[in-house]
Amino acid sequence: MNEDIQPYGLLVRDPLPGQAVYNRIFAGGIGSGESFNWKPFLPPRERQYRIPFCVAFSRTNCAEAKGRKEGIDINLSDRELGVISGTTQQGNYMDTVSEFFRQKGITLEKDVPFTDAMLNLSTPNAWADIFNLPDTTEKKRYKGGNFSWVYGLGAMIDALNYSPLQIAVGIGSNWESNGPIGAPAKITAYHAVTLYHIDSQGNKYIQDSIGKEWKILKPDYPLTGTLSFRDLPEDWKDNMARVIREPNGTIRIELGIGDKKVNIGINEANFANKIAQSGEPIIDVPAPSPSKQIGVIEPGLVIDSE
Repeated sequence: MNEDIQPYGLLVRDPLPGQAVYNRIFAGGIGSGESFNWKPFLPPRERQYRIPFCVAFSRTNCAEAKGRKEGIDINLSDRELGVISGTTQQGNYMDTVSEFFRQKGITLEKDVPFTDAMLNLSTPNAWADIFNLPDTTEKKRYKGGNFSWVYGLGAMIDALNYSPLQIAVGIGSNWESNGPIGAPAKITAYHAVTLYHIDSQGNKYIQDSIGKEWKILKPDYPLTGTLSFRDLPEDWKDNMARVIREPNGTIRIELGIGDKKVNIGINEANFANKIAQSGEPIIDVPAPSPSKQIGVIEPGLVIDSE
């Protein structure tokens, strides 16, 4: 695949009446100096190649990073988000994509993946194939939570305490240049990217789904819009299991089923030793979905591992 043709895919407009504004909801939330740095929590980059899905890619990046910071390591379907929100060959609006994510939710990448042919539009029916989604009726859906528009550097620094930000930028011929990128002489396209850090000088650090992954925007680089995502929906934590090693060496599994937690003690030495040898006191893994439960497990029940 190649990126000779770069569609980007952001449509721009003013915020719609009634949409939330960070500066109003969180009055007094003005930061200064250096922001929180989300880079350690960002998911591995997924390239959009020749499809205009930058809004979907950057939105799921923000959600996945926030989840990873909470101990939930998942890979959401950029394809499904772009499709259900009505992305066209010209792209989509940031607020439209976030609103569909909030209302409808999406499944995991493994449930609705892209193929190389789709990403590169290398077959006559590739674009149509993107929109031919598989049946996900039985799959868990993850909703995106609320969003709000952010105005001004201080509010952006404050908002970065809670999530990466999705920013809209106009780009020009200097977009892939080395070093901090200044304002383009001429805007040739609009693009949505993930903002993960602002340094003490006001430089903005972004993850991009096209071209060079890591870019730095100079303090005076103009932004067309900024969205914040402070809350992580509680249902993201449903049906997750954590293997926990207590200070005394005891191993237990904590299952999240709906809004309840169930603890299962592990008394099989080999299993416990294998977990202990991992060096990680907490390991997050998917738990069986409620539809596959074979009974009710009482809190505190001790079971054998075999």
